[in-house]
Amino acid sequence: MFTKVMVSLVILLPALCLIRQASKIVIAHILLSLLIGGVLIAICSIAAELVGPTFGGLIAGLPSTLVISLLFVGLTESPQAASHETTFIPMALGLNCLLMGLFGICASLGLAAALGISLTVWMGIAAFAVMNPPANLEVTLLFQLAGLALGLLLTRHVVRQESAGGTHCSGSQILLRAFFGGAIVATSVWLSHVGGGTVGGIAATFPAIGISTLLIVSQSRGIAYATALLRPIMVSTCVTMLTYVLIVRYAFPAVGVWGGTALAVAGTLISAWMLYMAPKLRQPQTIAT
Repeated sequence: MFTKVMVSLVILLPALCLIRQASKIVIAHILLSLLIGGVLIAICSIAAELVGPTFGGLIAGLPSTLVISLLFVGLTESPQAASHETTFIPMALGLNCLLMGLFGICASLGLAAALGISLTVWMGIAAFAVMNPPANLEVTLLFQLAGLALGLLLTRHVVRQESAGGTHCSGSQILLRAFFGGAIVATSVWLSHVGGGTVGGIAATFPAIGISTLLIVSQSRGIAYATALLRPIMVSTCVTMLTYVLIVRYAFPAVGVWGGTALAVAGTLISAWMLYMAPKLRQPQTIAT
């Protein structure tokens, strides 16, 4: 527990040191991301342990911090600016699927190696994508489909079955998980504001909630159990986040930021429910060793 607290403080330290120099809007964005991201990550990790990785992965793929980011762009700039921001997001989702796939095939090397290798490759490709952004939505949608297909292909031999139950978390452990995960989310949001150019672009696309959930579950139940989250996270991300992005893209300019957000959230919840009810996702499973 002490280690996680220290790591969380180290992660947050740069943001805490420079937060006075940020505008009130940026500070609000960071603090909301810390709160909402932390709560969601705690819920995802507990759901993965008690209900199963399929359900936990489905929750981890929901567009929580994305909702905040696009809302802030729409309010501080314009609905049209937020709509324009959605062009690159499907490509980022495809990159995140690739990261999950790489984590899966490297899991046998241990948590540190799997995380290090997958993040290194992801950062290189993400930097190239940020410096050479696509011109239209169609290209990013194709990239997302390719990233999802590759991620699923890479994890085809990793995730076979899953099991759940038998884990109890104390109140302090839940708070620690929320603080640790929220620190990662808040720092990525902070970097997206102050990093500028390539660094800011990479930070904005970083899958903080998915990675935080994988780290927590790996520590509590082992990396073999955590890999069962990979495919559900990838599928949920590409379905629910894409639903949110497409609705925002066309609803924000038409009905405004708040109306567009309400429509996008409603559409996302419907897509998540349909995804959860899909027979293949609801099949009972256990982890294969």
